[in-house]
Amino acid sequence: METGHSQIQRKRRRTTRNGLICDAGEMFTHGNMKTKSLISVILCLALCALLNSMTACAATLYVDAASTNAVSPFTNWLTAAAVIQDAVDAAAPGDTVLVTNGVYASGGRAVARYPLMTNRVCVERAITLRSVNGPEVTVIQGYQVPGTSTGDEAIRCSYLTDGAKLSGFTLAGGATRSSGDSPGEQSGGGVSAKRQARWLPIVH
Repeated sequence: METGHSQIQRKRRRTTRNGLICDAGEMFTHGNMKTKSLISVILCLALCALLNSMTACAATLYVDAASTNAVSPFTNWLTAAAVIQDAVDAAAPGDTVLVTNGVYASGGRAVARYPLMTNRVCVERAITLRSVNGPEVTVIQGYQVPGTSTGDEAIRCSYLTDGAKLSGFTLAGGATRSSGDSPGEQSGGGVSAKRQARWLPIVH
């Protein structure tokens, strides 16, 4: 025979849930599983929200050499920049600068570390710079000093920092200084790129 104490212990150990008799320990385990599942769902939703936010924040900026109505931040063809550097300066990390047909031979600036070396296109953010129709019809034009090519007035075609991407352009007529820092100012008339940059242009 069960004593009164045993009957009480049995009642404590067994209970009813959704019409089923189960051990209290089993209910506790089931509760832990539900909690873990809920946490997993919350984490998954948070990750999806973060990825969507990052995607939503990435913008496309437009450049057209023939543009007559350039309005920053150049978010469509009607307000496209006429100078590539203007759109690059307006872009944020992760953005894409899309360039249509033309010879781009104006604009540019130097990198702070090498203030005397001008780059026609200076990309100091991790953005993507690409042409619409490829290198046959999209040219970034540097400048070579007459008679010597190199010199203080020379203009390199492009500079790319880590994470920057350049594709679909012909880089033509670029040059560097004849004095100054060897890698920073005297090499790479077509492109000077950091180690983590990516570029696929045609260099002339």
